[in-house]
Amino acid sequence: MRTLMLPRPIVLVPGKNLPGKLRTAARDDPRMPGDVGQVLRKLVELNNGSGIPATVPPPKQGQDWGWFAYTPDYKIRLFLTRDRDAYMIAFVASLRHDDHQRLAEGCLKLRAPGWTAVPSPPQIPYGSVAYSREIADAWKQLEAERAAARGSAPLTSHQTAFLDMLDEMIDATETISRNQTEKSSAALYRAKHSTGEQRFGLHSVYRFDMAGEHELGEGKYVHHVERPDIKGQVTRVSGGTVTVKFDVPIDWDALPQVGELRETPNATVFRTQRESVELLRAGRSENPHLLRTVVDHRVRPIPGRSFTPNEPLDAEQRLAFAKALNVEDLLLVHGPPGTGKTRTISQTARSAVHDLGQKVLIASHSNRAVDNVLATLPNDVEVIRVGYREAVTPEGRAYLLENREAELRERVRVAAAMKLEPYGHLATAEAWVSEFNARTDRLSAAAGLVANADKAVAVRTAAAAAPFQPQIEEFEREIASASGRLARVRARQKRTATWKSGVEARAGNPFIGWMLRFVVAVLARMESSAEDRGDRIDIELHELETLHAEAAAARDQAVATDAGVIEARQRRAACEREGQGDWHEVRKAADALRTALRGLIALDHPPRSPEQPAVEDTDLRAAAAWAGTQRERLQREFPLLRGRRDLLTRWHAAVDSAKDQLNGELIRYADIIAATCTGSASRPELSGVEFDLAVIDEAGQIGVTDVLVPLTRARRGVLVGDHQQLPPFLDTEVDAWGAGLRNPQIRTLLSKSALEILTGALPPSNQVSLIRQRRMPEVLADFISRSFYQSRLQTEHARPHRDPLMQTPMTLIDTSGLPPHRRFEQPGKVRERWAASGSANDAEAEMLAGLAAYYHDQPGDWCVIVPYRAQLQLIRAKLRRLISDPEAIERDTGTVDAFQGGEREVVLYGFTRSNKAGRVGFLRELRRVNVAFTRARSQLIITGDLSTLSRSTDQGFRDLMEDMQLHLNSRGDIRPYKEIEALLKDLRGEGGARGRR
Repeated sequence: MRTLMLPRPIVLVPGKNLPGKLRTAARDDPRMPGDVGQVLRKLVELNNGSGIPATVPPPKQGQDWGWFAYTPDYKIRLFLTRDRDAYMIAFVASLRHDDHQRLAEGCLKLRAPGWTAVPSPPQIPYGSVAYSREIADAWKQLEAERAAARGSAPLTSHQTAFLDMLDEMIDATETISRNQTEKSSAALYRAKHSTGEQRFGLHSVYRFDMAGEHELGEGKYVHHVERPDIKGQVTRVSGGTVTVKFDVPIDWDALPQVGELRETPNATVFRTQRESVELLRAGRSENPHLLRTVVDHRVRPIPGRSFTPNEPLDAEQRLAFAKALNVEDLLLVHGPPGTGKTRTISQTARSAVHDLGQKVLIASHSNRAVDNVLATLPNDVEVIRVGYREAVTPEGRAYLLENREAELRERVRVAAAMKLEPYGHLATAEAWVSEFNARTDRLSAAAGLVANADKAVAVRTAAAAAPFQPQIEEFEREIASASGRLARVRARQKRTATWKSGVEARAGNPFIGWMLRFVVAVLARMESSAEDRGDRIDIELHELETLHAEAAAARDQAVATDAGVIEARQRRAACEREGQGDWHEVRKAADALRTALRGLIALDHPPRSPEQPAVEDTDLRAAAAWAGTQRERLQREFPLLRGRRDLLTRWHAAVDSAKDQLNGELIRYADIIAATCTGSASRPELSGVEFDLAVIDEAGQIGVTDVLVPLTRARRGVLVGDHQQLPPFLDTEVDAWGAGLRNPQIRTLLSKSALEILTGALPPSNQVSLIRQRRMPEVLADFISRSFYQSRLQTEHARPHRDPLMQTPMTLIDTSGLPPHRRFEQPGKVRERWAASGSANDAEAEMLAGLAAYYHDQPGDWCVIVPYRAQLQLIRAKLRRLISDPEAIERDTGTVDAFQGGEREVVLYGFTRSNKAGRVGFLRELRRVNVAFTRARSQLIITGDLSTLSRSTDQGFRDLMEDMQLHLNSRGDIRPYKEIEALLKDLRGEGGARGRR
């Protein structure tokens, strides 16, 4: 920490939109200032204390110089004004974890005689001074002290020259990229669509229907030809549709319905490269030994600590695992295809976390390469994937920071969220309470009217029935008397029968039997007499009931026809109908309240009576009483509900507004962070994060300037890859556009990967080679081993060959037997990388498309790999006529570059070139063959013209083809084109009835 006293007051000017942003931020977070005056008062308070904490980040390209001021709750971004006499407040943001960490590492303490603010630049007092040079110099001194404390030695002239060369290389690459993309052809689209994909952050996704063939690929950056300010990234290519995620929200009307998209350089890549060079130049690399290792090729001894992997590893994998955990500067792990590089990385990362308690960065050149590693990581480590959702593959999306942040936020607020959820419709409920009360009032009034109508009906009914009532009552009395007498007689008859049965049971007694038989006879006469009397009473009762029914019917008829009764009943029915309508409306309001208040208040169920089981027929007085009870309850409990809702809302909002803090905590406590090389430095979430170990996969495809981006952010590094894969730029490409480079060493750096350059420079102690492959068939692996890996590659777990079409796992279909007009190549209609001319071959395209269609109907996956884009588009066009799966066509056909790192059961590869002169173009880059061939797990089928390939004008390529021909003759198979053509024709005829899949 250094204190800097500035001689004169400092003037601040708020940015254009700052006041509105401050008001919004203060509403969301009470710790944030609501206006510029609060910011100024806090700065003055700190200035009068120990000083204002400040840091100076390296300026980004095209950005003015500036610095950050810090308060206990927020940071202030300041940039020099145009006249360099004051500072503009660009934004104010809450502090994140990385801000606290940055301050802990070191900061300036600024003090000045005063701090003032003016509304706009014209109000800046004349003679004001910003003291930017003094602040910058003080920061450089502080950085030098911190570098010395980390163990970074002063730069040597050799190291300085190397860094200068890297800066020149970055500038040259950016210029070349810009020039080449400007020369690339634009892709015409015929329609646009606003996609249904979810939008994240401030990005908008659109889908474009392309007009004809195009060169846009996933991950490419594009701009709109008519609106160059509209830029985005291609996130998906499917058939004739291209999906683009734009950098900023784009209104529908801002995009022409028909237009053109053109590839554009990604400025972020070059910015992060320059930043990593600046870190090395300033001695701020987390790895203080990195320059000494990369430039001077000096390494530190590797300790011999022992570690145990969580899964079985072979001997070479285990050696790489142990050295990766012990190395103090940089280790190279060479892994030819199928040798278990990803497994070794996974076990190394896990052990670094569990055994060493270290934080690991996993990076690579592409999103797919990064996500391939994530799929193998064990579940007992906390992994965070940093990147744009649309660019991350499905394997990596589960680990995305935004997903993990959402999961954490959900866990943190789960109690509040679960309790707040029922309150979501409280405002609706409040409106329904008012409506429920009004409807309850109407129901109560209707119930009163029905009660009055009931009384009127009763009075009218009694008057109409009065003449009949005496006679009916007399009948009722007689019926009651007769019913009583009948009941007594029948009871007496029953008792007599019971006695008789009992006496009869004992009548067989020899002594008193004669007497008991006499008693039985008497009882029988009594039973018969009672039965006769009961029958007479029963007849009498039936006659009385008939007379009563007739009298009642006469009464009912008189009542039913009485005009007064009819009128009273009609009035009552009208009141009932109106009341039941009001009751229906009350129930609707109650149902709405029950829905809106679910989980808060359980309203009582409406009343039902046994005589009236349907709610719609409920007695209105009972209904009104029920509604009144619910109203009293709502009036009592609603104030409590509002208070709880407001409290829970504040809790909920506090968690939602803490996204940056939650992201910071997730990054802080994550064991493993995964990102692309560029993303490891460009993503704001990773700003200031320190890593103990950086593992860079596919380093054989990554240039020096790219690989330094993640390496400068970790204390030690491991490069994993295969230097026999394609480098970032091929020799043929560098020859095409690099002739103008002044420094020949830059040409070398451009045409070689970081892994390839360091392979010949670092000592054997810092290099491990994996040599046991488990992917390819042995016949193919042996050819690859001899041609590219000095016969060191060994095959384990060889599998039997089971291809239904080819007799061996490695087969070449030779087109040399075709007439020249069929087999010769044609100029490609599509430009290749860096606007180079391409080639197409119709015969090979026809064969590869037919084979692809055949294997598409077989178990297992497949792919078609060709070196030229023009040939690729020709094959895709033919495939669309053979299979109806556009996604498979896009996914499973591609150039050699696109399939690096992938693998398939069946690989179909076409050389494309066929001509009299033996010209093979950029096929002379032999690593293309290695990349293409080694994708195969079971079957490799090659198409090519041996008469051209074996007579190539390039000696290295010709030698490789001669070796391949000898290998195929001895262990593989060479089949004439027409033989396979006929075979496929027969197979298509047999399968035609089944239709296309």
